[in-house]
Amino acid sequence: GADDAAAPAAADDPRLDASVAVLTCIHTPGCRDLFVVAHRGEHLRHPENSLAGLRAAAEMGVDLVEIDVRHSSDEVVVLMHDADVNRTTDGSGDVATLTFAAISELTLLGSDAADPESLRVPRFDDTLALARELGVALYIDKKTDRSDLVLADIVAGQYQDVALLRDELPGLQAASSQAPE
Repeated sequence: GADDAAAPAAADDPRLDASVAVLTCIHTPGCRDLFVVAHRGEHLRHPENSLAGLRAAAEMGVDLVEIDVRHSSDEVVVLMHDADVNRTTDGSGDVATLTFAAISELTLLGSDAADPESLRVPRFDDTLALARELGVALYIDKKTDRSDLVLADIVAGQYQDVALLRDELPGLQAASSQAPE
């Protein structure tokens, strides 16, 4: 999992400037800044929703990376667009019925054996930590009904500075009541 150390303040860490600028604009009525968004990371040369794809997108200078999250049977939030792992890995089965240990043994299709960040389905908390390190914001497309798990990872690492959560209104209201920040 991601390092649970307290997050640095934006003013203390220049890497956060880009992600803070994106989220500040989004929350500012009338802001007309344009941002470049990578869908599921840089997925043309790297597996979608992989740490390698996130890193490559950030190196290209994107402002925001869209990712998809689901939870495993043992309540670990992972990056996966589809309900199952069939299309994107060498395995099969529904994400929600597989343990994280089983998911972590799968190899992402199109991965590079020399690049560990391209091989495995990433945990959400590791993705949040890498986004902060790279100074890129995440647009989180929540594909799970477990908003509590997604929010717990964001709050545990104090990743509000890099996380923009997409959800239906009831889920956002619940998240707002659990963590107003």
